[in-house]
Amino acid sequence: MLNSILTFVALTFTAMVVENALFSRALATSKALILVRSKKELFLFGGSVTVMTTLSSLLSWVANYFTRQLGWNFQLRAVAFLCCICVVYQVLCAAMVLKWPKEYEQLKDILSLSALNSAVFGSLIISSMQNYSLAGTIGYGLGTGIGLTISLILVYVGRKNLAMSNVPKVFKGLPIVLIYIGILSLAIYGLIGHQLPS
Repeated sequence: MLNSILTFVALTFTAMVVENALFSRALATSKALILVRSKKELFLFGGSVTVMTTLSSLLSWVANYFTRQLGWNFQLRAVAFLCCICVVYQVLCAAMVLKWPKEYEQLKDILSLSALNSAVFGSLIISSMQNYSLAGTIGYGLGTGIGLTISLILVYVGRKNLAMSNVPKVFKGLPIVLIYIGILSLAIYGLIGHQLPS
């Protein structure tokens, strides 16, 4: 039991910081560039991605276990993971329609963007390739969602600060945001102990 809790915490932290979906894996980059314009949408998107990755990782662990037993190759297991994401998405949509129909009308676009996101699918693939335990898979999914939310907040704050800065005309807009994301990625890369080749 203690080993499962330690694995859960370690893999949650690893997915949040060391293998951050945006800065280390470059997953959901397009969402970072589009959704960072509104703080409310940013938090709604980050929260729904966290829910999607956590619940999908639970189903994907079960799917990964049975598909390995059946001898399915990796491509067929990836299709099973996509089915897990679709099941979680449909269950969440049905629950929201039944319980909170007004909120569902406001959130249906963000919910679909979070379900059909490379960060969700990427976390399931990485967990499968690393053959994590159930606690590790759920921890990695939770950490991926929280880490993506934190990185979206960093991009949002950076974009606001860059808008108030005197940036040369050539770099205004998307180029300076991409440079900012690249510098943050290098900083995190160095922070976790990697050294650039000399």
